[in-house]
Amino acid sequence: MSAQGSNLYDFTYAPNLARAHVLAAENLLSITPAEASNPLSAAGKSFFVTNAEPMPFGTFTEMLWAAFDVSGRGTHTCCKEPLY
Repeated sequence: MSAQGSNLYDFTYAPNLARAHVLAAENLLSITPAEASNPLSAAGKSFFVTNAEPMPFGTFTEMLWAAFDVSGRGTHTCCKEPLY
């Protein structure tokens, strides 16, 4: 793990995840045969759904602090320990 929140994370917008599930379901219902051996079928295959916008985790936590207008950015308000 990188120090000081510099490790990269890639968060995914929830509607993008929902759309991926709908596309997979449509594929499973429309491609015959719906089995792993069929290269056109989503059956038995894994997919990575991402926004392809990685950011340092520290940047993400700063965005949260700003969104909730919390003073003491980077520390937990009850115990003053760094979050990352």
